[in-house]
Amino acid sequence: MESVTFYVGEEEYIEPLDTYFTEAFLESEIQITKVDRRITGISGTSIRENPILNWDFVTRPFRRFFVKNILIIGTASTGKTTLVRDLARRYSTSYSLEYSREYQTTRQVRDDELDIKDLHTIGIGQFELNRKHIHSPGTRKVFFADTDVMTTKLYTKLYAPKEDYEKIAPVFDYYISLQTWALIIVLPPTTNYVDDGFRDMSMADEKARLDMHQMFLDEIKYHGLEDKMVVLKGDSFQEKYEEAHCLVDAILADGKDN
Repeated sequence: MESVTFYVGEEEYIEPLDTYFTEAFLESEIQITKVDRRITGISGTSIRENPILNWDFVTRPFRRFFVKNILIIGTASTGKTTLVRDLARRYSTSYSLEYSREYQTTRQVRDDELDIKDLHTIGIGQFELNRKHIHSPGTRKVFFADTDVMTTKLYTKLYAPKEDYEKIAPVFDYYISLQTWALIIVLPPTTNYVDDGFRDMSMADEKARLDMHQMFLDEIKYHGLEDKMVVLKGDSFQEKYEEAHCLVDAILADGKDN
């Protein structure tokens, strides 16, 4: 006969567990063992109330539910990737990069050459890439995402025919609704626009970049996420980095669930 053992820290849990599982698992031997909390010095209540502080006591399969997800978003060539990498290094955690860069490099397709099938693949690919890292054992307390599905939706609006955009926008909106962000950091277009061989250089002038920046702000508000949004104000990259890590420090100090 198979044996199933439950470990509990409260006397009051024993009878309900024994009654339910003895009836539910008729072919199994149910054992319930009360553990002396003084051995570990922690309780489930303490973990639920402050999972970040008690991170090392959270078993790995459940850590993803308590990870603070931080989104770094903004127009092209604003330093998002560098900021994501530097923050991940500071907090010894995982991060995701922009899926479209890998996709476009592999397929040798520029921004203005993307069709609706490409954009659909990029949007879902970014979602899955972010999800993979949130669930990764290497993610510790906080995760940093270099863009998300909102970005793909905006570029689809920019490059795809109106009819195609109207069909796929609800799909992107659905995936956006599945995302959970503790903080959304927006980088304004205050840096030089760099030609990496794939970017649309017609978007390099100041007006086009400011218009795109406003589209990002509007999209964030459209999804009711403005309370999570902070636009960095620093002039230099170092100032933006200092501002960003102070925001993350505050999120981690808060200790609340996402």
